[in-house]
Amino acid sequence: MPETSLVTHLANLCDERNAAALEGNFPGLLGPTVRVNGITPATVITGLTMFPIMAISAPAVPGAGEAVRPARRNDVDVIGLSPPSICKPYVHEGVVQTVVLWSVRDLGYLSVYASVLAAERKIPPGASSIQAGRLGSLRIQGSDIILGSPLIINKQNIDQLDF
Repeated sequence: MPETSLVTHLANLCDERNAAALEGNFPGLLGPTVRVNGITPATVITGLTMFPIMAISAPAVPGAGEAVRPARRNDVDVIGLSPPSICKPYVHEGVVQTVVLWSVRDLGYLSVYASVLAAERKIPPGASSIQAGRLGSLRIQGSDIILGSPLIINKQNIDQLDF
């Protein structure tokens, strides 16, 4: 197996195509990472003593959970970006501590609201904020409208989410 980053290796546990796209389309995105050279996930986790696992694609979070679970490594934190529906068993077991997302409801609302404002030319050039309906005033940074803080998903709230 060619040398791959840890996150890519863990994502391969769930979906090789997504892992390849992640590594191929975003080179250097992961920054310094632990390198894997054809060893098992349990061996990788055993070797991790001071780095958390940040899984940055939906299948990588349960993939990381699958790698950490058999190693019984309570000292390895697994966090990531993924829908809560596929992470519930890992969060309940404590294998995955936190899943982070923007509220899909708010993100969809903002996307449509801002698109209408832009189509109607109601966002003046250089504007520093917009009024976004039920979301209130949102800051504009360059060409980005900042939605706000992400949704932090953990044992306390994962069962309240249905996506």
